[in-house]
Amino acid sequence: MSLYSKAISFLLIILGFVAQGQASKPNIVWITIEDTSPDFIGCYGNKQVSTPNIDALAAEGVRLTNAFSTNTVCSPSRHTIITGVRTAQDGCGNHRSKFKIPTYIKGLGYYLKNNGYFTSNNSKTDYNIADSKSFVKSNWTEQGSKADFNKISDKNQAFFSVFNFEKSHQSRTVGNSVDFYNKEILATLSPEEIISADHLEVPPFYKNNANNRKNIARLYNCLKATDKEVGRIVKMIKDHGDWENTIVFFFSDHGQGMPRFKTNSSRLGSQIPLVVRFPEKYQHLINAQKGGIFEDVVTFEDLAPTLINIATTISKPQYMKGKAFLGEKIEKTKKSENVFWGTRDGTDEVIDLGRNIIKGDYSYTRVYYPHLPVLQQQSYYNRSDMLKEMRADLKNNELDSLQASIFKPRSVEYLFNRKTDAWETKNLATDIKYKKILAQFRDLNQQKILDYNDTGFMPEYIIANIDKKDTLLNWKKNNYKVKKYLKIAEMVGKGKAYLNKQLKLAANQDSLVRYWAVVGLRNQSAKDLRKESIDALYQNEKSLFVKLEIAEILRYQFGDFKAWEWLTDFVINNKNEYLERQAMMKLANDENLPVSTIEKLKLEKNNINKKFKNTDMAYPISAAIGTVLKLNVEDEAN
Repeated sequence: MSLYSKAISFLLIILGFVAQGQASKPNIVWITIEDTSPDFIGCYGNKQVSTPNIDALAAEGVRLTNAFSTNTVCSPSRHTIITGVRTAQDGCGNHRSKFKIPTYIKGLGYYLKNNGYFTSNNSKTDYNIADSKSFVKSNWTEQGSKADFNKISDKNQAFFSVFNFEKSHQSRTVGNSVDFYNKEILATLSPEEIISADHLEVPPFYKNNANNRKNIARLYNCLKATDKEVGRIVKMIKDHGDWENTIVFFFSDHGQGMPRFKTNSSRLGSQIPLVVRFPEKYQHLINAQKGGIFEDVVTFEDLAPTLINIATTISKPQYMKGKAFLGEKIEKTKKSENVFWGTRDGTDEVIDLGRNIIKGDYSYTRVYYPHLPVLQQQSYYNRSDMLKEMRADLKNNELDSLQASIFKPRSVEYLFNRKTDAWETKNLATDIKYKKILAQFRDLNQQKILDYNDTGFMPEYIIANIDKKDTLLNWKKNNYKVKKYLKIAEMVGKGKAYLNKQLKLAANQDSLVRYWAVVGLRNQSAKDLRKESIDALYQNEKSLFVKLEIAEILRYQFGDFKAWEWLTDFVINNKNEYLERQAMMKLANDENLPVSTIEKLKLEKNNINKKFKNTDMAYPISAAIGTVLKLNVEDEAN
């Protein structure tokens, strides 16, 4: 053999090794769907729905039975999926907030892209951060509604492709009109595929009537349409010749997009279907048998570390606290650490704060604004025919106590047995037999809050002010210890025993201490409060975000309409979007506003887009005003 021939042979061998190395990297496809709980998927045991393509992925892979979103609405969940950072850490927990994150935090796509992957995203990018354009560019080789792995020029290059489908979104299942549903969903199904409303099971927190059976059928038809999209992507991978080289993840962004699921701090709001399909050649990365189940707790915090572990040889960044649950170097979870901690923050105009612990058979929730119901007055939810009927039934006393509870002030704590009470109907927190378990879960929640130095205990107004100077994640290292505020927040809703402490703390020098003390007073019984004490707090309070809470006490616990006059004038004259949203939500549940307030709010609604034209808050404020006007003006007409 000549020297030239030897050189060619050697080169071919080297190229073969390179090609082998490239082929050894698995392709990864994420199929993400919207607003879906595992309770409504076939492979998770639901016999009423038809999801054959999703079920087939589970048969060729592993089905996770304890998978959870870290938040109960899409954009903060997506934030953690892409960054590997919990929103409780960096202040990005309120839906569609736009706060800065440190430049050292990169997206998952960035790490795969810089380790040889072609990355595509089709197509959602609302990651709940500022400067999303540059962030998106750094993550995705291809981005948009037509982005997929077919755009790869080098056929040996591994790909990571994300597909996001909206056919199971709340807007399709219950949110928009029947005409919209007919066009977007039923038109895509054959007559044989359409699920009938006859004999469908209705969760007990809804009335079991014909309309709600139709609502459940609508949900199942949306999932059938979604399942067909899953089948389309599977076919695309096979047509590309890569089925045996591709690991497929299928999951939802959070719980079901229906009342008492999505945006609710509970298992119903957080548990998701998560299926990982894998070919034989990558079974060693999955460490499971095909068709099997994986029972360890997995959250969105774990997805980025897991993909980095599967697809690269680099270590996960230090700022990621999640664990890789698949890949060569699995981070095993101790039994004592097999705990889910979930967060619920604000959504559009709605302000809320709840924290959820799930371990073993039990699900615990701590509600920090218990005077507010599960379903506050929210424009996006209120347009649903289902919710309109539920509110009408409430007004006519046609709901039982469980069904009506969605609209009533909440308990401070909830404890459910998720094995025997999947729909969370019986609160065990008040049962003395569960005192020990309740205390254990309460401690677990508080420890998680401390571990993450949870920023959710700061109103968004404060976070926005910090964001003007620094990222919250950097700022809080030396300026924020949640332990101080958690101690006061834990007094909220705990009764008269804490009244004197709350009154004293309401005069503290720290405005955030005062805030949580006042929220505590808002949850005291009116008969235990003295109006002159609250009047004094109101007169002396200099921080507007605290004064707004005191005004609410004066109105709801003492019937003082002067506080409402001040709130109305505040809305008209205020120039801070976060304070305006806070003030409007104080008015949002009141159906007895004076005509003068209504007229002023009509003018304000027309002025909102101009007043806050350079912010993302014009929509939620306008939505809140619209809700108030609808409640009062329509009620007058009726």
